[in-house]
Amino acid sequence: MIVKIGETERGFLFGTHTFRIIREVSGVDSIEEVFSRLINEKKEHSLTDQIEFIATFFFCCARHYNESNNKPIDFNVAAISDWMDEYGLTESMKVVTELIKVYTEKNLKASAMGRPEQV
Repeated sequence: MIVKIGETERGFLFGTHTFRIIREVSGVDSIEEVFSRLINEKKEHSLTDQIEFIATFFFCCARHYNESNNKPIDFNVAAISDWMDEYGLTESMKVVTELIKVYTEKNLKASAMGRPEQV
């Protein structure tokens, strides 16, 4: 997914490699915990913790995109937080939602037997 932030286009990928980066950066090591921290439906995390994790998530997705496309990592988590401020929390959450949607449509399809569908 490409997002224009200011005058610069930035890419974000959310997939298997992203989970590896998330574990390396934050210590969160399960898909369920990633989704729990992003969505925070049960209000298990403070708003500050949720926003901090969203910045980490964006960093990991941007890093994944750049690594997959052989581009230098020319940003850090602080820069990502600045991008979120510039883009706005509401629009940032729309990006999170779209990244999750694309990932789940491709990777978390389950049959009635509870097994992943064969493609």
